[in-house]
Amino acid sequence: QNARLVVPLASLKRLEVCRNRKSRTLAGASLGFLGGAIAGAMIGYAADEQGNDVAPEHAALLGAAPGAGLGVLIGAGIGSAMADERWQEVPLAEIRMNMTPNGHEGFAVFKSLAH
Repeated sequence: QNARLVVPLASLKRLEVCRNRKSRTLAGASLGFLGGAIAGAMIGYAADEQGNDVAPEHAALLGAAPGAGLGVLIGAGIGSAMADERWQEVPLAEIRMNMTPNGHEGFAVFKSLAH
C-alpha cells in the first residue's frame, strides 16, 4: 500500500532536507575493538591469577581476542545507530512543481527542490 501525506504548500512555514547522512559504524567498531581488547586482557590476566598454568601475558592475550571481537560487534552496532545527519533549510520559494504525461492515466505531478 502506498501511504501519502498531503500537505498544502501554503501551510508550510519551513522545509528542511537531509543533505548528508554519515555513518559512524567504523568509528564505533574501532572504539569497541580497543575497549573490548583492554577489558578482555584485564579479565584474562585476572583469571590467570587464580592458579592457571598459563603465563600472565598469554592469559591476557587469550582474553583480549574474544574481548576485541565482541567489542567490534557492539561498537559497530552502536556506531551505526548514531549516524550524523546534516540538514539544510530550503527556501519555500525554491519548491518547483512539474507535470508529466503518465501514459493513459493522465498526468503525474511532481514537486522538486531547486537545489
